[in-house]
Amino acid sequence: MLNERKKVGISYCRTYLRTRKEIDQQQQTINDFANQQGIHIHAQYQVVGYSAMRGIRPRLETTIRKLEMKEIRISHLLIYSFDRVLRDPFQSLPEILAILEHVEMVVVAEEQTIYTVNEFRAFVLRLPSPPAVTSGTIEYKDAMM
Repeated sequence: MLNERKKVGISYCRTYLRTRKEIDQQQQTINDFANQQGIHIHAQYQVVGYSAMRGIRPRLETTIRKLEMKEIRISHLLIYSFDRVLRDPFQSLPEILAILEHVEMVVVAEEQTIYTVNEFRAFVLRLPSPPAVTSGTIEYKDAMM
């Protein structure tokens, strides 16, 4: 019998609202999908009341530091949805790429999908550039320029 590597993950939830209800719902969705997939959640990181658009996400930074310490091998990053980490991908891109250096898979619980790190990284790097505001109008830049 093959010795299957244990699936160990960390979850990351975020909401700008200052209420536990939304964060608890996100975490429950993650927990349910993790249980279905046989993934043990080693740690939960939750951010309540911080806007991702401002780039202030202290629990995301804590998550990175914990992964860098390598106390335990973490195979999966579990998030509720893409926008929990990608609301402003260009501001958070260094943090996202840092996390991807320490996991093998990314679980998006809301859509019940598991991506390899390379698939998730490719998706993140293909996102369009953020809009540039000029004189009250929004102009979109091409990321490949």
